[in-house]
Amino acid sequence: MLRADRHTGRRPSERNSRHGERARIERAELLAGIVDPVVVPFVPGSRVGYVVHPATGCWLWIGALADNGYGVAGIPGTSRARVAHLQSFVRSRGAVPAGLELDHTCRRRYCVNPDHLEPVTRTINVRRGAKTKLNPAKVRLIRHVFSVFQNTMELTESLAIGFGVSVGAITDVRYRRNWKDVPDTTAAGVATFDASGLPQPERVTVLG
Repeated sequence: MLRADRHTGRRPSERNSRHGERARIERAELLAGIVDPVVVPFVPGSRVGYVVHPATGCWLWIGALADNGYGVAGIPGTSRARVAHLQSFVRSRGAVPAGLELDHTCRRRYCVNPDHLEPVTRTINVRRGAKTKLNPAKVRLIRHVFSVFQNTMELTESLAIGFGVSVGAITDVRYRRNWKDVPDTTAAGVATFDASGLPQPERVTVLG
């Protein structure tokens, strides 16, 4: 059974636990590679802080990590805790605009460098995630294929295998239930198929 996160009080999902474990391992490896690391206090007088990674510019949080891999820091003057990267951004840049959330452009959840944080919409943040296999160019290609070939389950399944996603994901793209903001291609997409008849996305050129 997964224990409740002592910082949030919530029981983590297995996925979040994996995020946290990977973050702890990666952070340890990065810190081990720094000669004479210097801890920069998060706030004046604080006993926790971060270490600047010389190669990446990441500010590696050395305090507690939540089960989802994000650094956690106490809010000065209170008994509450909050994700450290958000506190760092707010102090440096001000409040996150309404309707947006912070994306780590460095892809390290435990980095608290405000220069590595970008306010984006939820949709963009999810699409930038490591699990996202589609992008606007691939979405336009999928829709182009359906505009050229007869819409059959065999075609849908072939595209799903070729792009490494589920049949439902292909169907949602086809009927614009997902990626609604991506316009259809304005010129013919050109796809290369292998001997099995599956599309090869890495060799696809889509204009528009």
